[in-house]
Amino acid sequence: MSANTEKWTDFYHVAVLETDGPQLSGRIVDARRAIARRLQDLTGDNDHHDEIDRITRALRTLELIEEVTKDGYSANYPLP
Repeated sequence: MSANTEKWTDFYHVAVLETDGPQLSGRIVDARRAIARRLQDLTGDNDHHDEIDRITRALRTLELIEEVTKDGYSANYPLP
């Protein structure tokens, strides 16, 4: 596993587990940047289908978190 593989997953997990609303958007930005670096590493390499699937799911999860939290939701109180 390359350093960028570990980095993107670490940044992704930090973003997904963030419970502090004001810090969440920065965590998501960090995760997306780490994912972009990893995708750049994978350019032209066809041997990483599983990781690309994980990245696709991770990006969708980050989008969903942003969608759910755009109106001020935080993990400190439940959704209606």
